[in-house]
Amino acid sequence: RDRTKLTLPGRQEKYVNALIATGKPVILVVFGGRAQVISDLAKKCTAVLQAWYPGEEGGNAVADILFGNVSPSGKLCVSYPAVELHEPVCYNYGLENDPRIAWPFGYGLSYTTFEYGEMRMDRQVETTAESFNLDVDVKNTGKVDADEVVQIYVSPTDRESQLKPVQLQGFARVSLKAGEKQTVRFRLFPEQLGYFADGRWNIAPGHYMIKVAASSQDIRQEQEIVLTGKHHVKKLREHYLSEVVKR
Repeated sequence: RDRTKLTLPGRQEKYVNALIATGKPVILVVFGGRAQVISDLAKKCTAVLQAWYPGEEGGNAVADILFGNVSPSGKLCVSYPAVELHEPVCYNYGLENDPRIAWPFGYGLSYTTFEYGEMRMDRQVETTAESFNLDVDVKNTGKVDADEVVQIYVSPTDRESQLKPVQLQGFARVSLKAGEKQTVRFRLFPEQLGYFADGRWNIAPGHYMIKVAASSQDIRQEQEIVLTGKHHVKKLREHYLSEVVKR
């Protein structure tokens, strides 16, 4: 139903504050289909779990996370607002360190920590090339087995580029035991560095930045790539996200 505010509906916020006032640790579990303004509550709670609409097995899934049977590994598919907004705010506008955003697109905590190592990728690729590979090492540096969602973003470095300031172009879920390190290989496509104009998909030569990240604002590694050759045009785009190469 329609809502006039982004805060918790009804008296729910008052109820949560009453629980916090008891002095006992409070974990806020949020069910719903949209982002809420809960920044002030989050500062007072021990943890916040966004469960969205998890379905009939959602109770078991939430319980497994709360009791530590599994480590949470979800990442936000929207930017979570810190204040009431009356305008659309999307991560690909390039909003870095924006006080209006509480948690950025792609954000999500775990019961462990992950270290991103060396990133390896070609420095130059033809606009007509079929694909190019990107390798990155990821290590679970904690004591809990967990999954990490490795994200790939693209940003233009040429001022005249028609690309968005930053755009998700792929991701991979990686299962890592405590202390384990894996090399994740992505296959990317030059058309992912393109744009739609005049009814066609355009792949223009130029300079682009490929970023490996834990969220849209937590960039762990980045490397510039140069598309060489002539301006290439395709009637239809074939690849929307990168592919994960099994090794």
